[in-house]
Amino acid sequence: MVPVIHHVDRLTVLQLAGRIEELAQKARAGTLTGDEMSGGTFTISNVGPEDVGIFTPIIVRPQAAILGIGSAAAKPAVYNNQIAIRQIAHLCLSYDHRAVDGVPGARFRQAVKWLLENPLLLLN
Repeated sequence: MVPVIHHVDRLTVLQLAGRIEELAQKARAGTLTGDEMSGGTFTISNVGPEDVGIFTPIIVRPQAAILGIGSAAAKPAVYNNQIAIRQIAHLCLSYDHRAVDGVPGARFRQAVKWLLENPLLLLN
């Protein structure tokens, strides 16, 4: 079951978090309505809590794309020109090339990365 949050662009981060929790509870209980599972255009799949680092998400038709988020783990990385231990998570974006070209898809993933690295920007 893939719950759909309609008009997500009109929600604050706190409203979105509340709606996600509400729909997750309904999905676990098997009480989602047809309207709550239809009309989506983009899916986010977060398997990080299951300790999965990298996976290839499959697009739910007729949606255009899906972003898979893996678990974050402490790993060595270059940060400020030095090797440092950082929390690293993999983002895997699958998209239907009939709807999304490669370069705009890659730019979208870069924008998501930037926002995850700078989460206070989400509060504006």
